[in-house]
Amino acid sequence: MQFIDNTGKKFGRLTVIGFSHFNQESPRVKRSIWNCKCDCGTMVEICGKRMRNGTTLSCGCLRRETTTKKNFIHGSAKRGKLSPEYNTWCEMIRRTENKNCEGFKNYGHRGISMCHEWRRSFPVFFKDMGPKPSPKHSIERKDNNKGYSKANCKWAVRHEQARNKRNNRNFVHEKTSYCLTDLAEKIGIKKTTFYSRLKRGWSLEKAINTPVRKQ
Repeated sequence: MQFIDNTGKKFGRLTVIGFSHFNQESPRVKRSIWNCKCDCGTMVEICGKRMRNGTTLSCGCLRRETTTKKNFIHGSAKRGKLSPEYNTWCEMIRRTENKNCEGFKNYGHRGISMCHEWRRSFPVFFKDMGPKPSPKHSIERKDNNKGYSKANCKWAVRHEQARNKRNNRNFVHEKTSYCLTDLAEKIGIKKTTFYSRLKRGWSLEKAINTPVRKQ
């Protein structure tokens, strides 16, 4: 067997420090094992043939990094499950582009779209928005007439989103605009009571200033 001296050579992230020993794989085959230093600082013993043919190019850190990057880009979490953030990203695309999607009429059909940076790259979306604070959170557009973008989106829980629906009726009280829920909270009466008063035709001033009758 011809001995090939690999000392000082570099294969991928591995720098060969020197020969270690021969590994007898069979009566006819023995492999040269080399002491190597990986770019990450780890010392390992690697088969010379595996380095030369490109099978092994690091101590293992390269594979881990590649796997992590792949999982991040495609949204895979532990045990092969899709991450909540990746599911959100896919759902935004469905709403804005898939005419067969049930929600398309409220999004894509209205001209709501995803910004080019997010549509092209899930990692950019994740970098801008960060992880979901909790399973109860979902993506919300601050202005319902604008699309999905960093400037117009936030993570919000359901009751926050309910206050931001485009069909909400807003009321101006003391020069400030409120949705029904917020105004009811401010004046200190139940939302159902406030809504009932307005539905019966009361003026906003009367609905706000009439004391609630005690039962």
